[in-house]
Amino acid sequence: MKRFIFVSVALTLCIIMLLSVCSCQLSKIFGNGEDTSGESSSESVSDTTPETDAETLPPQMDFENLDLAEFVTLTKFEGFVIKTRSKELTDAEYQENIKKLLSNFAETVKVTDRVTQKGDILNIDFEGYIDGVKFEGGTAKGQSITLSEQTGYIPGFDADLYGIMPGTQVETTVTFPESYPNNPDMAGKEAVFKITVNHIVEKKLPEALTDEMVSQLTSKEYTNVADFETYYKNLLIEEKKAVVAQEEREALWDAIYEAAVFVKEPTQQVDHYLAKAKAYYQSMADMYGMSYESILISAGVTEDQLVKEATESAKYDVVLNALYKILGVTLSESEYETELKEIAELNNTTTEAIVNYYGKDYLMGAFRYGKLMDQLCERSTFEISESKE
Repeated sequence: MKRFIFVSVALTLCIIMLLSVCSCQLSKIFGNGEDTSGESSSESVSDTTPETDAETLPPQMDFENLDLAEFVTLTKFEGFVIKTRSKELTDAEYQENIKKLLSNFAETVKVTDRVTQKGDILNIDFEGYIDGVKFEGGTAKGQSITLSEQTGYIPGFDADLYGIMPGTQVETTVTFPESYPNNPDMAGKEAVFKITVNHIVEKKLPEALTDEMVSQLTSKEYTNVADFETYYKNLLIEEKKAVVAQEEREALWDAIYEAAVFVKEPTQQVDHYLAKAKAYYQSMADMYGMSYESILISAGVTEDQLVKEATESAKYDVVLNALYKILGVTLSESEYETELKEIAELNNTTTEAIVNYYGKDYLMGAFRYGKLMDQLCERSTFEISESKE
């Protein structure tokens, strides 16, 4: 497990990449200890993700040569006071992360001496009936669910499972959604589930880390608790700095965007994004042998949502490019190479791997955007607010 190296670059993409490094380090601690940070997953991604043919899409707006004042008036882009939170890692945050580490060594216990409550993990048996007859796929034993509205089952499945003792059986009436791609024959039908709570599943954490735990978590790179905790705390400190910095940039951008007054809709750019979205879902449909309408239902999106998202993306582009022009933000080839090298070093990989995964055009745009956000952050103030903690 390589040591964490923090490179002080202010670009948004670099912050995101920094988070990926922290995430990689943390996932290695929480997960199986394998280091894949230097590998590119572009091959596996391309194998499962449909692509759209850019040449067949409506062209984008020529932002460099358009007078963007025809589309938007930027009433304010500096002088904001943005509420933020401290970048300092608190002891409570640190201890919470230690608990997450200890959960790797938790003992699972069956609890039967208290009532169920929201957030509990329950072990249940259930039988489903429609018109008094058991239906196929509606019966299971020893299933594990998290008690909340999002159980992963039919909406309302959780309704009668709160505040009951293990060993209790309840009968819950639910209605399958009108659109139910998993089994269209069930769509809109009412069903009764007889559900028995067998027990509540709890995890009993060890009281503290031990040298043996640390050795196991880090594949023996660290063999004593003191050295590991020094490393781990520094990792969490840098992660929080990066997270809060990203939050600040997002909040500032939102403030600028909300203050913008749109004079005219960027129809050409909307058409481009809408066509791109439709082509994507059509490719998904072709991949899985489904109709375009069915893939939208499966994805939980509507045509109106696609139009709304395309419009927001187009407006975002207009504001972004208007700011580039107002502040004169460009990106030279040498700046691109410098930023690319820093990101590669930060992620312990090669510049070629980064470019192959993201593409040069995307990286150029990300670096230019980061350069813009640097300037915008310098023109506003960030104040720590207790309510943000």
